[in-house]
Amino acid sequence: MKLSTTLLLVALVAALGVFVARYESRQPDTNQTLQAKAKPFAFKAQDADMLLISGKDMEVKIVRMEGVWRITHPFKDRANADLINKLMAAVNQLEWVETIRRKDIKNSDWKRAGLNDASLEIVVLNRGRELAKLKLGAAGAFENSLFISTQEPKGDQLIHLARTPLGAL
Repeated sequence: MKLSTTLLLVALVAALGVFVARYESRQPDTNQTLQAKAKPFAFKAQDADMLLISGKDMEVKIVRMEGVWRITHPFKDRANADLINKLMAAVNQLEWVETIRRKDIKNSDWKRAGLNDASLEIVVLNRGRELAKLKLGAAGAFENSLFISTQEPKGDQLIHLARTPLGAL
């Protein structure tokens, strides 16, 4: 083999090595990926500035103004900051146990999971940007579990069986 060919191959291998090292350094490791899948809502409670809670016939809008949580809709009053903090912590502590795509289950199972129109939806926002959006369903088969529905960025609806302290609220 000629010297020029050998040097060209060495340069290509070195460039490939640099590319792989840089690409891999930016990717999360396996533990971080698994943790992100199990605990999907990782935000700081102090980052949230608005909370929307809606159900079939009601909607509550809670806004943080000057460091104080206030209910702004359907009436105006000061909100219980302790309950808001517990709710934020509970959303952060959600842990997916099992995930199913909406298209993979029947409508009767959807209703049995409590994820019909009457279920409660919680949206946590920061300056209009969604930090978390979830729909709470019925209690799961084991202690401290709920069925929760979320939306994928592609638009697919997912149903999760989640371990959560939300039942205590």
